[in-house]
Amino acid sequence: MTTKLFDTDNGDVFNITLDAGYCFAMCLDLAKVILIHIRDGKATKLPHLSELTPGKWAIVQSSYEINDHQADSELVEAQGFTITNLIEGTVDSGLKSAVNEITKQSGTSVFSVLGKSSGHSLLWHRDDENDFFLYLDPNEGLYRFSDVEEGRKYVAKDVAQGYPKLNKKYDSFTLALD
Repeated sequence: MTTKLFDTDNGDVFNITLDAGYCFAMCLDLAKVILIHIRDGKATKLPHLSELTPGKWAIVQSSYEINDHQADSELVEAQGFTITNLIEGTVDSGLKSAVNEITKQSGTSVFSVLGKSSGHSLLWHRDDENDFFLYLDPNEGLYRFSDVEEGRKYVAKDVAQGYPKLNKKYDSFTLALD
């Protein structure tokens, strides 16, 4: 069963325009909330909209805009994360195969799908031990799934339908708090 936990309404909920870098910042912010819940022994606590700090997103967004995409790992680490796993690839066999690679990752991952001159960042959280699977598309909202296969199918469909021109490369950072 897919449950929408909160709506972002393309940034309108936060009174911002989701320009380049804001989706990345929003995903990092939610990743921090999830990882704090885990650290505090509340691995399955549902993140709430009020736990996000959109006032800080502009800082990441401005850094994102002035750096090339190769510097994303530096932005991630500057936000207090350690990257525990990094996967990168080309989307030679379609976005579905890229999503399959990303959703295989356990833990909390911020991932991007990239086109010729643009990209979009999203978040995937996979906790098999607790059957807890979350997906954030900053343009839409946060979703929870009852099992990983349901989540994988939803993410693959969302990415393919919502971002068909972002079909060149992908990367995924699995994160831990410093």
